[in-house]
Amino acid sequence: MAFVGGTGVLVFMDLVALMSRQTLGLLNNQPSVRIFEGKTFKFVLYASFPSREEALGLELLEGLREI
Repeated sequence: MAFVGGTGVLVFMDLVALMSRQTLGLLNNQPSVRIFEGKTFKFVLYASFPSREEALGLELLEGLREI
């Protein structure tokens, strides 16, 4: 679980993208990269922005959430 505000979300965008690529099987089964094993793993990211228009990477994260 992570709580971020403003540009703090940028630190977690790569992590969310990595988890999405693993879920889609796009990591070519590289054992050194597969760190999110098991069906019980869940990552929750809470982000706060002054407004939706000022949200950094929100559209990307929302798209990845659907995966």
